[in-house]
Formats: sequence, C-alpha cells, structure tokens
Amino acid sequence: MEDLTPQTSLLLEGCSLALLPEGISMVPDWIIGLLLVGYVLTIGPVDWLVLGALKLRRFTWLMFPIVTAVFTGITIAVAQSYMASSDMGGSLTMIDLVDDGVPVRKTEIHMHRAGAQMQQTEASRQAFVIDARNTSDGRFARTFVVPQRSETGAARELRYQGRFPQQYQTTQTLRQWEPRLNRTMTFSVGSEELPELPWADESLVTTTQGQQTLRNTLSEWQSGLSDDADPAEIDGVILNGRRRISLSPGNGNLFSRSTMNVIEQFENSGYEGSLSHQSVPNIVLSAGLLQAASRTAKIGHGSNDFFDIVFQVAPHGAATMEDLPLIDLSDDKQWLLMITVTRGNRIQVYRRKVIQSEI
Repeated sequence: MEDLTPQTSLLLEGCSLALLPEGISMVPDWIIGLLLVGYVLTIGPVDWLVLGALKLRRFTWLMFPIVTAVFTGITIAVAQSYMASSDMGGSLTMIDLVDDGVPVRKTEIHMHRAGAQMQQTEASRQAFVIDARNTSDGRFARTFVVPQRSETGAARELRYQGRFPQQYQTTQTLRQWEPRLNRTMTFSVGSEELPELPWADESLVTTTQGQQTLRNTLSEWQSGLSDDADPAEIDGVILNGRRRISLSPGNGNLFSRSTMNVIEQFENSGYEGSLSHQSVPNIVLSAGLLQAASRTAKIGHGSNDFFDIVFQVAPHGAATMEDLPLIDLSDDKQWLLMITVTRGNRIQVYRRKVIQSEI
C-alpha cells in the first residue's frame, strides 16, 4: 500500500540552502580544531609551565576561568564574523501563467534569518501566509541550517491579527541564526514584470524548432544581463512525460544538462532521499522545482502523496507544497515550460502549462 503521509518537500530543502543570506558560511573545521587545541594547551601545559616558572601555581584556579572566558569570547567573535549578516535572506517567487502570459497565481517562499533574536511583523493583503516548515519530519539540508524544532506553546508560531485573508498582520519570533521559511500564496497577482516571450505561441514549447528558438532567446537574455550591475542567471526547462528538455544557456545552472544528470543518477540508483542531504544549492533546488511541477513517479518526475488521489482540488497554500504541481507526467499531451531568473538569493520562476490537444 502506498504511503499517503505528507512527503518531505525537496523544494523546501532547496530553499533552505539557496535562500540563505549572502556572505555567510560555516566556521571551517580547521579553525574550530585550532581553537580547541589552543584552549587545551593553554589550560594544561602552558598554565603548568608558565605559572610554575613564575612560582605562581597557586593561581591555577584563577587562570582557568579567565582562559575559558577569553577563548569563549574569541569563539563568539569568530562565529559572528562567519555567520553574521545584515541580509535576512532571499526569496523564491513562483508565478503561474495562462493564455497570453496572464499571471493567475503567485507563490512566494521567504527566508528569515536574524542576526539576533527579534520579533518580526509583516503586513499581508489578499494572501495566505503560513509557516513553511517541513511537515513530514522536519529535515532540512544540513549545511548552515538549524532544524526548526517544534516547541510547546505558541512562542514561535505565526500569530495573525486583522481580517484574514483580506488584510492582516503576521508576527513571529526569530531566533538568532535560525532560518525560518514562510510561504505566501495569492491569486491577486496584480501587474508583474514578465519575460518578454510570446506566451500564447504553444509551438515554442511543443516543437523542436520552437524549443531551439526559446534556447536562443534565453542565451541572448543571458548575454545582455551578464554586464548589469545586478547580474542574473537565466534558466529554462520543458517537461513532457519522462522527458526534460534543457533550455539552459549555461553549464551548472538550475536546469543545465549536468545538473539534471546528477538528479537522474540519484533517481536511477534508488537513493532519491539522499538528495536532501546534498550541500549544493543548485542541485537540491532544481530537484525541488522539478518535483513541485508535476505529479506521479520519482523526485524530478513528481511526488507520491495523498494529493495524487485528489489531484483536481483547489490550491490550498499549505506548507506541504502539494498544490504546486501543474502537469501529470503520465499524460504525454501535457507540457510545462519553466523559466527561472536568479539574482543572488532572489529567484523568480515562471511556469506555463500547455495541453497539446488544444493546439
């Protein structure tokens, strides 16, 4: 019997890596080791030899807490230099389009990582905002990330004030260096700056000639943006059945052939779950976007959960992300164009579904 419990969302796993504040990193192991060795040598041989030479060994009891306090301060300073950032984190914005490129739904995943414990309040209007913790087992990709632990009480839960979902405020407690992911979903998309593509021309997605035209267009965009003050990486992929047609103008981007080859190796080896422990943001996020795009089969080909049974229910904006898939990969008449624009830790995703029978 199939396991119908909520599955770990690779999209959340990928966001927990890709949306981290820029400029932060883990303290290198060699620095941690150096501090530990220095501390042990100082409170041991150095203390014994130096105080012995000065005939002051009776002050060992005093030196121990002083040395401990000094090394504690050094450790905190080193951690701050690597982990502190004025940037609270990035965001992933996913816009679903229909017809002539008309946006009909916008999903946002925001990273909030504070340099010190604080209360954060944000205003929302005509949107659903929820705490997007990974509901199945709480696992996040392990690099730089502290798992979001469940706690008693409502201290760390989102608190709502106002008229939900018309107009309200959310408040949450952010702990120091602990990443939090929030999901926002709205159908009141408004005016969005979209890539200039003939979105209504379905032949761009379903024909080889159209796909090459898309590939050339993305390459031209990439060349034009490479010299900007805020450079962007353009990426694209087309999903149809078991096929993934890369439109990526670069090598190593989200949907480049090399990135998808790594994902396919995990699929074919039967170790799909190990992808969530990869420390390469592009690979985990790419697998998450592919999973969130489609139904049925394995990681890059969709998910396997309760929503497979109730596929046509309305989007609900929950943390499981089960309402994001647009196509069923068992139906070869369904196509999906997905284009991404990445600027640092800010990622925009544009998705357009095409049903070939309508052409």
